[in-house]
Amino acid sequence: MSYQIIVGQATYTVVDDLTDTFQVLLSGQVLSAEWNEPLPGFQINVDRPDIFVKTMAGGFFALAGHVNQLFPQLDSTAYAFDVSASAANTVGQTVTIAVPMGSTFPLAEQNFSLNYVPLRVQGRVTLAATGAPVANAAVTIDLPNALTLRSVSQFEHAAGTPVRSGSLSPSGAGRAVAQTAPRAALTLQLDNTAGLAPGFILRLGAPAAFLFVVIDSVGPEPGVVNLRTPATRTVTAGEPAQRVTFTPDGNSQPLAEAIPAGLGLLPLGGSLAAGAVQIDDASPARVEYHAVGALADSQGYYRLDGIGRRRSITLRALNPPPPATPTHQAVQGWLVNPRQPVNIVDLPLTPI
Repeated sequence: MSYQIIVGQATYTVVDDLTDTFQVLLSGQVLSAEWNEPLPGFQINVDRPDIFVKTMAGGFFALAGHVNQLFPQLDSTAYAFDVSASAANTVGQTVTIAVPMGSTFPLAEQNFSLNYVPLRVQGRVTLAATGAPVANAAVTIDLPNALTLRSVSQFEHAAGTPVRSGSLSPSGAGRAVAQTAPRAALTLQLDNTAGLAPGFILRLGAPAAFLFVVIDSVGPEPGVVNLRTPATRTVTAGEPAQRVTFTPDGNSQPLAEAIPAGLGLLPLGGSLAAGAVQIDDASPARVEYHAVGALADSQGYYRLDGIGRRRSITLRALNPPPPATPTHQAVQGWLVNPRQPVNIVDLPLTPI
């Protein structure tokens, strides 16, 4: 019922039985995927300013609002809105919340499980007895049904994507990078492009920093190659640039889960022994190539980029040949600190 009240020169319309409900729309929790623990300082954002957000200790949150104003025709119309969760050093997520016609509130819980941003593990390989650096030591992460890459993945790939083992062998004359290119570059300036063609694989850098890119086109400017796969690190002027050919050995395993670009560990559906791999994406434009395992440089320093989705790792380092069979090794367990973008793990070798 409504009626009017006259006060002086003003007339007011009063409604004394209007009910407007402010209620919880949905709630949930934001956790770390690796640790399954609440993430401190998390944030929740909604793409509608008329939906209110409340965050609480323990990773809990709730969304609330005036249902009749937010969804005025809910009896006959379905609605949707987007909710995003983020926290420091994590990969954020956005989900679309469906509000079906005739919904009652609160809706089903919406929880978020955020992966930490992949980090770098680096350090120095030495002989424990003398402290002398060990050049060309092989460093891998011991993990069943997984491969450690020397360079991070260049694209995201779906679960089930074949990973094929084989060799990446030099083909033709060597050449050099003529101009420094930044990370994510899709163009390289070489000292010459003679004999290069679309689809050829280029190996860039010294062994400890091997990066493989695929040529999309050559030119039109002299010395320029345009890349199908992006550089995942800075490419420095003067680095070797060698064409290589991938020869599969007939063995493969599927990716056990979807992976993002920038990951240095490949989770596989089974065991795969490999010195080099091809990630054979269904899209030819997203096929990429990698050396397996890190190598220490001339001063014994190694680095593994893109280490993520793991709470702890075990690092293994072996001295290089000769002899043909390694005589020294280091096996080091490490609890990953996801809030440090670089984790330092030195690896002193002792006799096997």
